[in-house]
Amino acid sequence: MMGNGLFWSTFTALFLLSAYSLTASAQNYRMCDGNRTGTFADPSDCRFFIFCLNGQPKRYQCHNQQIYSTKTKTCVSANEAIGECTSVFKRTTEVSNPEEYCRNNPHAFLPHPDSCALYYNCSQTRSVQLFLDTYVNECPYMQLFSEKTLSCQHYSRVRCDQRKEPKDVCDYRRFWCGSAHCIPCFIRYPSCNGKPNGRNAIPHLRWASSFIVCQDDRLLTSAECPSTNGRPTVFSPYQRDCVSVYSMPSVFGRKPISCSNKQNGFYADVSSCTRFYECSNQKIINKFNCQSNMIFDEQISTCMHPEQSCSKCGTKSNC
Repeated sequence: MMGNGLFWSTFTALFLLSAYSLTASAQNYRMCDGNRTGTFADPSDCRFFIFCLNGQPKRYQCHNQQIYSTKTKTCVSANEAIGECTSVFKRTTEVSNPEEYCRNNPHAFLPHPDSCALYYNCSQTRSVQLFLDTYVNECPYMQLFSEKTLSCQHYSRVRCDQRKEPKDVCDYRRFWCGSAHCIPCFIRYPSCNGKPNGRNAIPHLRWASSFIVCQDDRLLTSAECPSTNGRPTVFSPYQRDCVSVYSMPSVFGRKPISCSNKQNGFYADVSSCTRFYECSNQKIINKFNCQSNMIFDEQISTCMHPEQSCSKCGTKSNC
């Protein structure tokens, strides 16, 4: 065992002497986690590699435009590393056989081709989440996998390039339904795709008491409209704010007012305790609103305080 260790140390020392030494402290190289020692590919450039010594990284560059090969763990010519690198020295990250790759690189982290939120963690030898294969992991919502840091970062700090960038909550597999009685994801987490930043109506609910808050096509939160003076409010998709329930168009639940088959006089708006209207010749000629803290009593055709009224909106006892 000591002989093999001495050979490895001698080989590594000679290999490092044949490369340019650079500083590696500016980046977080995950391959060095756990006090690891060894040489690993630099994920950002094929011409570089990282030497970890007891968890401390140092970055090296191969001589003469050579490429660091993950197969041989040495610097080789471009012809000897076909398939490992692009023409602009960007390391090829799409893995055709992840199981084989991870067996050869048990501490590697690399992006997944299907989604910018997915990545391979080669030290993860079992599935950790429904809908994910062995070695595959997923960033939390609002985060993406960075090829630069080999870790999950806030979406604003990650470039996905050719990888598909998930934005909806339901683009993340951790939110997919795993049982027959699960409420569909798009119901639990409405989409903000294509919506402006800020408050928005829920796509499948209009003039509802709830709304969503969006940022960069992503769902930040959902919330309920507060009541005003004890009366409910609803979210207007036009004003993008909570408004009186009596502002709803009749087609969305508010009952329309009408003078059809009614004698001349004043009538209560059945959708509001404070509104009333005047009919003449079966036509609406005026609309009114009672003063603050007063309701319309249709029995006596006047506005009054609720505690004095026996109408459906009144609170007077012994009526």
